[in-house]
Amino acid sequence: MERTAYVIKPEGMACRSQIRQILLDDGLRIVSNKRVILDPAAVDTLYPGLAPDLRNASIRFLTCAPVEFGILEGENVIAKLRRLMGDETNPDECSPGTIRHRFGIRPGIIFGSATYYFNVIHGSKDTDEASRDLRLYSSLAPAPPSLQ
Repeated sequence: MERTAYVIKPEGMACRSQIRQILLDDGLRIVSNKRVILDPAAVDTLYPGLAPDLRNASIRFLTCAPVEFGILEGENVIAKLRRLMGDETNPDECSPGTIRHRFGIRPGIIFGSATYYFNVIHGSKDTDEASRDLRLYSSLAPAPPSLQ
């Protein structure tokens, strides 16, 4: 049984229950979740090595409101989550029916020399990223009740 993390981004919180249901309907189990406010250090952990303009856009849009950060468990959970999410950053390049294609906000926005896509969900790409994201989950405190 594998575990991985997911993050429903601020722009995805309005359709949070639908996204969660897609995960559950595919046999994945949400074993824990919390609403958190990401800070720049958390964004840097989730997305190391971003070009400066994309990093700045990511910090701007991922730290502006609560996200749902959770842990998923299941057989081949990383591969299943990637299939359900869509593998591309741009929602228009994801397969129809994927979470990013269905719920992503279009178009992306130009931020300096980068395009930032509002693709509603983050998921680990491999076991190394899953370990990193699970450690980050453990280190984050829930958002205050007034921001829940």
